Amino acid sequence: MVTEEARIQLRIWRVRNEMRQGVLAERLGISQTHLSAIEAGNATPGREVAIRIEDVTGISAREWSSPASESETTEIEASR
Repeated sequence: MVTEEARIQLRIWRVRNEMRQGVLAERLGISQTHLSAIEAGNATPGREVAIRIEDVTGISAREWSSPASESETTEIEASR
C-alpha cells in the first residue's frame, strides 16, 4: 500500500496548486477514481504512474512503496 506520508504529500501538493482530482488525474493519465484511491491509501500506483507523479509533482517515485529493493530502485531511476 501507499506510504501515508506520500499520499499526504500528494494531496497537499494538489490542494496548494488549486487542482481538482480530475485535472491531476488527467495529467497523470489515470482515472479520478484511481487518484482518489491513491490519496485515500486504498491503492498503490504502479511504477509508471509513480514516475508520472514524480514528473508532475516532484514527489519521489520511491515514496510510493514500502522500501524497495536496490534493483527496483535502480529500475525506476533507469526508466526516467
